[in-house]
Amino acid sequence: MALGTGMTGMAERLLSEAYLGLPEADPRREEVLLDQVSALLAMGRAKDALEKIPSGSNGPLAVRWGLREAMAVLVFQDYPRTGILLGKLNPEALPAGDLAWYYYVAGHLECEAGDFDKGMQLLDKATALSISPRQRSWMLVSVYQRRVLAGSVDEMTLADLKAKTETYKGQKTGFRFAMEYVVALHKIGREAEALAVIDNQLKLLGQSLERDGFLLLMGMLSEPNSGRGILALQELLRTGKDKDLQTLGLHLLVQVWSDGGNSRASGQLPFLVSLLKDFPDHPLKGELLILQSQLAFDLREHSLAKGAAEAFLQAFPKSDQIGSVLHLLAGISILGNPPQYRTAATYLTRLRDMAMDEGTRSALDIQLADSLFLAGDFKSAALIYQSSATGAKSHPGQEILAYQWINSLIEAGELNDAQVALDKLESVGVSIGEHRWRAEWNLVSRMQRDGRHQEAFSRVREILKTSEEENPGGVPLALSLRFRWMEAFLALLVQGEDEAISLLDSLLEQLAAQDPGLESKLALSELKASTILLKARALLDGGKLELATPLLEELRSKYDGSDPAQRSYLLEAAYHFKGDDLVAAQRLAVKLADSYPENPLAPISLMQAAQYAEKRGGDTFFKESLKILERLTNQYPAHELYFFARLHQGHLFRKLNQFGNAQQIYTNLSNQHPDHPMIHLALVANADCHLARAAQDSGSLDIAANLLERIFLQPDLPPDVVVEAGYKLAFAHKEAGRPKQAQEVLGSILDRYLLNPRTQSAALGGGGRYWMSRSILELGSLLEDGKAPDEARSVYGLIEVNNLPGRSLASAKINQLGI
Repeated sequence: MALGTGMTGMAERLLSEAYLGLPEADPRREEVLLDQVSALLAMGRAKDALEKIPSGSNGPLAVRWGLREAMAVLVFQDYPRTGILLGKLNPEALPAGDLAWYYYVAGHLECEAGDFDKGMQLLDKATALSISPRQRSWMLVSVYQRRVLAGSVDEMTLADLKAKTETYKGQKTGFRFAMEYVVALHKIGREAEALAVIDNQLKLLGQSLERDGFLLLMGMLSEPNSGRGILALQELLRTGKDKDLQTLGLHLLVQVWSDGGNSRASGQLPFLVSLLKDFPDHPLKGELLILQSQLAFDLREHSLAKGAAEAFLQAFPKSDQIGSVLHLLAGISILGNPPQYRTAATYLTRLRDMAMDEGTRSALDIQLADSLFLAGDFKSAALIYQSSATGAKSHPGQEILAYQWINSLIEAGELNDAQVALDKLESVGVSIGEHRWRAEWNLVSRMQRDGRHQEAFSRVREILKTSEEENPGGVPLALSLRFRWMEAFLALLVQGEDEAISLLDSLLEQLAAQDPGLESKLALSELKASTILLKARALLDGGKLELATPLLEELRSKYDGSDPAQRSYLLEAAYHFKGDDLVAAQRLAVKLADSYPENPLAPISLMQAAQYAEKRGGDTFFKESLKILERLTNQYPAHELYFFARLHQGHLFRKLNQFGNAQQIYTNLSNQHPDHPMIHLALVANADCHLARAAQDSGSLDIAANLLERIFLQPDLPPDVVVEAGYKLAFAHKEAGRPKQAQEVLGSILDRYLLNPRTQSAALGGGGRYWMSRSILELGSLLEDGKAPDEARSVYGLIEVNNLPGRSLASAKINQLGI
């Protein structure tokens, strides 16, 4: 898009970043390099362009590379070589956009060869064949410069033009001679005199049409970095009368901004904003809006960029530049903060619907699928990737498309479909190459995460069997070794520690046999450490601490600082916890945080250490747990565990009967994290504190009721939470002497989660069923107090009907009420 709008410097930077970011095997890399070379040529950096043009290219882009080489050589005025290069090209093999450049080069060659008329005809043809406003502007500038600067100058002609300029000074004829005089001075290198003549003429001119030509000449003849030239072109855009000359001026101005980098471009953005504000119906409004949007986008002012692009769509709904603007809006959406991939997909869908040729639609399909994938709409992305992969049998990126198809199915959780697709790829003529094994890895990893351990284990074994027997060496070595690690890991889950240890010993032998150089290249050190950790885990699962200990020590010495070495502390701590050795478990968890405070596991280990201390029981260890949690919140205030650490501190204070401290923590959490998805936990806990203190402070019941009502009326909370809050809200009303409100709340609970066919008790978890039973018993009690025994009996019966806890108690209540 930047290249299309004339921001060539910006385009070259973006394309350079894109080229370096693509893998060497990516088929899109050559096309990106081609565009980068085009940008370099547009900036006049022919030497840099020549260095990047691949030599001896004979692929699909060979003819396009040949054209760019000819364009680069033309800049150096090596006309014989340019002619030879151009003669090798078949113009019919060039795409539409390149065909204009072919005639551009041919036209300049004819002019330099002395056939000015033929050269200008070719340049006019290049202008007519231009496929974008920016390309057309480039051609128009070239034609304008050729026509203005054509011919030679001698001293007699120069003297004659000077005399006529003076004779007809201030008259229309005098302005025409003055312009010819300026051009003549420029041709013989007397730039300062030429610019001085322009200055004099501008002083004589008001807002006449002739002024536009002199302003354009000032911009054209001034040094590229000259503020004088930039100001002249800006004035042309502000006060000009001739739209064609304004168009040429804008083209020259854009080149100056672009070639000057971000520092100069950023200074021009206010000019564009001001120009459009002062002249809302400017004749170049469309071009200016696109330029403003592109410039703002490159400067990361995404809101301004989006506003300008959307203003263009509204003002010019039938413009032939709609596609470019939609592309720009898609880019703004993708690179915004935060990215809006779904919005980008909407723009790309519009672009695809507008596309006239199959190649363009295919490219947009891939971009659309990428956006949907990044937006998390994996099912939609999978459908498009599948269509692209199976429809592009000779597409150079078919393997990547097929890989993304499988990945999308995996991310969507459609693991059965992913397996079927992987197994049938080659039978339907789709190649996935070496990407197959990465897709297989992703599949079995997702199976493992989803608990489908036996299926994953069977598939890994089949992969390894195929690699050994049917396709030796088919799986890359690094990935093959990792599949063997996965096989051992899954064996531990489905077959037990003995089988896993046997596989791990075999893998350790293989790893030890690898060449040290290869080990470094394949990054096998981490795999070795992971294998040792897994073997230690298998031994600990079997209760063999004495055999696991040497492995743990090896990890912490030989692989100190590695992720497996650090995880070994938590692994050993969990072993001691299961054995009820809470002292050792706590010590190991704290050791991890002490040794590796920057590791992501450190706050997790502190949380576990606090839990181990708490489980040791008694006020002393509750206080020790509080100190560990305080350390966690002080050292890691931005960690996601911060909220839960503070919450747990409140719970510990309640265990220590320090309700004031607990309430302060819960209140702070509610104020500091009002939008936290688990904030209801702090609200309920705070309400519990107030309920516990109701005997000492009557106002606590009303505070508790307000907190609980906030939860009870909040939409989209889990049913278990709402039922618990409802029961406690009813309890607060009852204790405050408001039995009617208590009865209404309890009745609402039954209506919402027990009697409503759409939200029956099946939606309740264990906690919700417990609080529902208590709600039923409390409502029955209130009905009894209200002298409504028949209704109370019916309510108690709901416990038996819904198989809720407390059936014996409910039966006793019914029996007490009699028939």
